[in-house]
Amino acid sequence: MKFKKLVVSILLGSTVLLSMPGYAEDIELYVNHNVKINEKPRVLVVFDTSGSMAFSTRTGNSCGFNNSSGKYKLCSDSRLGVAKSAISDLVDDNEDIDFGLMRFNGDNGGYVMARLGSARNTVLNEIEKLPADGATPLAETLWEAYLYITGGSVYYGTNTNARDFSAESNRVYKSPFEPVIGEPERCDNSVNIILMTDGDPSNDANRNSDINNLHRRHFNNSNGPVVSNSYLAALAKVIHGTKDVKIDLYPNTPKVDDIGRVYAIGFGSGMSENGKNLLHQTALLGGGSIYMLIPQSSYLKH
Repeated sequence: MKFKKLVVSILLGSTVLLSMPGYAEDIELYVNHNVKINEKPRVLVVFDTSGSMAFSTRTGNSCGFNNSSGKYKLCSDSRLGVAKSAISDLVDDNEDIDFGLMRFNGDNGGYVMARLGSARNTVLNEIEKLPADGATPLAETLWEAYLYITGGSVYYGTNTNARDFSAESNRVYKSPFEPVIGEPERCDNSVNIILMTDGDPSNDANRNSDINNLHRRHFNNSNGPVVSNSYLAALAKVIHGTKDVKIDLYPNTPKVDDIGRVYAIGFGSGMSENGKNLLHQTALLGGGSIYMLIPQSSYLKH
């Protein structure tokens, strides 16, 4: 077994309608790798489906509101279109990675649309269905992701029948860390979570106490960091741990510590400085990296 860096290329910001040059950005995933076992790294994408994803990528403005549907009109250069194209390319170009997909559920947390290890076409089809409608419950959706990877009870996912029921059994998530009977024990004991968002959190405070209590349990009864009035970074810290506090996300596999990393992709034109700082601290404490889109320019890695 050895530790290696997996470089995943993602093309962000390139669509026919935008007439913008594409900017290739590399997301560096650090994984354990055993050359004798043909196992795939795991990447869970959390996709922003808030209403502002309908806005123009270039101007940051809306293209009007449809009173009959109660939704923003989708701009021809919408953030949604850019993001769907980018994430679809990411999935399509990396056959050696197991992808999963989550989305926001209006103003009520988020849910798993495609479990980790779903067929590539399944993930791509679910990406194509993604709308632009609702709020930006970042921490609540990451909380649902935490429940999923740790094998907890389905919480926000119970609010919709559009979720991937194969990711659970009797409303309890099947952790991707759970060993599969008949298959070799995995060497790569990590899950990489990519948060993709265009704006600051909203309608996102209902799990603050749960996140803080979780942080206190793992970090010597200390309160979690509150960044830009959000507990998102605190939860990322719990998912990744620190050099002094090792966190095992799935203790049922006692031979290894199962870990997570949190990455962030932000669309800069729709985010305040507080929002950008929140993503920066979330990726920093989550062990990942942050990638910010500056329209008409390149993606800048911080």
